[in-house]
Amino acid sequence: MKNTIKLVSSLRDIEFHKNVRLTSFNIKNMYTIIPTDKIKDMTGSVLDHSHIDDTTKQEILEYCNIILEQNFYQYRDRQYKQANCLTMGAPASSIFSEIYLQCMEHTIFVDILNQKKRYKDTSIT
Repeated sequence: MKNTIKLVSSLRDIEFHKNVRLTSFNIKNMYTIIPTDKIKDMTGSVLDHSHIDDTTKQEILEYCNIILEQNFYQYRDRQYKQANCLTMGAPASSIFSEIYLQCMEHTIFVDILNQKKRYKDTSIT
């Protein structure tokens, strides 16, 4: 608790340039709106930018495909397969959502933030 209070206090002391804009995005039902086909492409892009050799890249992408195809969940004693989105509660969903969000931050969100408009509340649905 003391570390949290110390961190919040140190954040208050940060001086921002007058042109710095802070924003917050609210993503409703995040895992169930992230398309797995885009995750595969984005993972490939991340690996390209990481200068990983082709053999390792192909192995990682194959593992990603296997994980994304094993997209099952259970609800009320029944098994379901999430067809085109990430499954809530799956261990890999948090990793894939992080890849997705970082790619979005470096593409779409940058365009939004560079606009001269001011957004009070932006929700992604």
